[in-house]
Amino acid sequence: MKLALEAKHLWRTDPLYKDFYYERGLVWADINRSEFSKNVIANYEGFGVKGSDEKCELVTPDAIRDLNHGLFSGADLGDLTEVLLNESSGWVEARETLQKVIDAAVSTGVVKYIETDISSLILDEDRSVCTGARSVDGQVFISDSVILATGAETARLLVKSSPETPELHVGSRMSAAGLITGVVKLGQKDAEQFRSGPAFLLAGGEGQGGMIPPNAENELKITCDLSFTNTIEICNGNRISTPPSDPLSNYSAFAAEMNHALATVSEHMLGDQGQAFEYEDCRICWDAITPDQNFIICQHPRCKHLFMATGGSFHSWKFFPILGKYVVQMLEGQLDQSLAQRWAWDRDSITSTTNERMMPVREMRDLKRNRSST
Repeated sequence: MKLALEAKHLWRTDPLYKDFYYERGLVWADINRSEFSKNVIANYEGFGVKGSDEKCELVTPDAIRDLNHGLFSGADLGDLTEVLLNESSGWVEARETLQKVIDAAVSTGVVKYIETDISSLILDEDRSVCTGARSVDGQVFISDSVILATGAETARLLVKSSPETPELHVGSRMSAAGLITGVVKLGQKDAEQFRSGPAFLLAGGEGQGGMIPPNAENELKITCDLSFTNTIEICNGNRISTPPSDPLSNYSAFAAEMNHALATVSEHMLGDQGQAFEYEDCRICWDAITPDQNFIICQHPRCKHLFMATGGSFHSWKFFPILGKYVVQMLEGQLDQSLAQRWAWDRDSITSTTNERMMPVREMRDLKRNRSST
């Protein structure tokens, strides 16, 4: 919570971020009936911020259905008696934010930004020192320090860099997982109603997923939060989960299943209106998820000069304004000890996950199998 509040302050106030941050609120319908909603309120109260800049409360399902002139009147909330409404939550235009930060970094004259695909790390003969990286087109980048902020591609990159060095690999520390996302192009009237309303999240049930209000192009984003892995065998029998090497072909192969998954989510959120949506730009959003959903921000203990900044676990984006600061602290050996332990490569203990609903429970190939049985 402390880190989230620190990041939110920058989303609200920093010129790099505030133009792309929209504080419209969040509805969290806990279909799983966990203690999550009550824990959120307790955390706000514990930090002494509830009721000041942070407005968060449990309300009745009818109150949710009445929001924004009945925007969610068709929501399937089961037999819930209370729903979390966090009026101080917001959403972000990710692409625009990222580009502005890149431009700001390059403008300093210190950062050189190169777009390329990396094929492998450059390691010494003992595979214990990293000196750089090699791109698929043959470019070689030599550096005193190499930071892997490679998300869902981390496992594949480490295996390909040294297939016979298991101590270098991620093992069970993280796994690439995917979520289905899609965009609905709204008419101007509908877009204005949705744009002024909150984001919506169904936590649990077959309609588990989220909705983010439309952007300036009137594009409403829907996600199906039933994640999956893509386990394959590469490089001498190493089994890992990783995004498909040809994602566009895979999206085409699973088009019907992806549309069905998104339609299920939107129907549970919006009733008949959601059922009538037509989806554009359906794709799979991949991230590296860790067993306890904590990040991995550390030096690789088996390889000198190699550092990790990964394990986003589908919730790292909200911390975007502050993550760089903590990565630098890690590089300089100044990271708070409690964070260093929480974000370590090898952890003394794995606590239970905060959001069990986000953990993958199926394989990507099962999408077709599940669809054919419905």
